[in-house]
Amino acid sequence: MNHANTTMRNILIFSCCLAGFFLFAGKSSFAQSGYTHASVGWPVFKLRSGETHCAGKAFAIKWYRGRTLLLMPLHLLSPEAGFSHYVNARDVAGVVSEVEIQDLAQQSVLATVSSADCLLKTGTTVGMGKGDLNTDLMAFELRGSSKLDPLQISGTLPKVGSEVYVLTKDMHATSSQPDRFAGKVARADVTGLTIRMDSPLTALSSSGAPVVNEKNELVGMMLGKQDESRMVIMAAPAVTMFRRLYAEVGNR
Repeated sequence: MNHANTTMRNILIFSCCLAGFFLFAGKSSFAQSGYTHASVGWPVFKLRSGETHCAGKAFAIKWYRGRTLLLMPLHLLSPEAGFSHYVNARDVAGVVSEVEIQDLAQQSVLATVSSADCLLKTGTTVGMGKGDLNTDLMAFELRGSSKLDPLQISGTLPKVGSEVYVLTKDMHATSSQPDRFAGKVARADVTGLTIRMDSPLTALSSSGAPVVNEKNELVGMMLGKQDESRMVIMAAPAVTMFRRLYAEVGNR
């Protein structure tokens, strides 16, 4: 089989998998008005050394067969996010005992995951990567009760010029509901999204914040900013994150 046919076959397989995923997931319970459920939280890493580390944001997505996955960037465990050193994806369980997701006002716990439920054993942080933002990802199985309202993944890349929203909050928030920072997609391909914000994204420590479209479907995960004015940000596309998760986690 030649390269062109192999590529087309892979695209068709991936498209069928993604279509099947949406049949399993059904409609999202994420309410557009008011965001009555917590959709974003602060990850607090409880280390085996007895210390804790808090950085970035985390959110949940719907997966196959009623499962829920917790997503956040791998670089939250790196000097890029104030951690002491870079942690390889395969070594997360050896460094972290569990991850506690607090609400954005840091007043209650939304979910807790064991590092034994870390699903991805490969990956590279955005600072050490080679242009593909999708390698900067951690995923955990969310078991038992969780107060995180899972997002549904959009089935397509957002179009250039389309309106999107970064759901995040500053570090000293008094409300647990995320703010919506609006922007427009300036570049969109499978290796990454570039989003030009309508106004500066003032919320610090927003790596891992979900980026949603007007239907509140997940289109990306914020990974960093491209300028000091915080008017241009980078995000990993949701469709490519899905493809990677499907390859490593599957639909079981």
